[in-house]
Amino acid sequence: MLASVEVMPAGDGVVEIGRATLTVEPEGGAATEMEAKYVVYWCQEDGLWKWRVDIWNENS
Repeated sequence: MLASVEVMPAGDGVVEIGRATLTVEPEGGAATEMEAKYVVYWCQEDGLWKWRVDIWNENS
């Protein structure tokens, strides 16, 4: 699950800051959830918003 925390203009695009809950299910193991935070830089290209660059880190 992804949830935007803040979205702001940045140059020719938009920066999205958010939180994520990821489900990790290793082969032969039990599924566990992991909390993370992320930042995405979106740009418009041919009238469409495209995910240009991103980074995410597990919450510690």
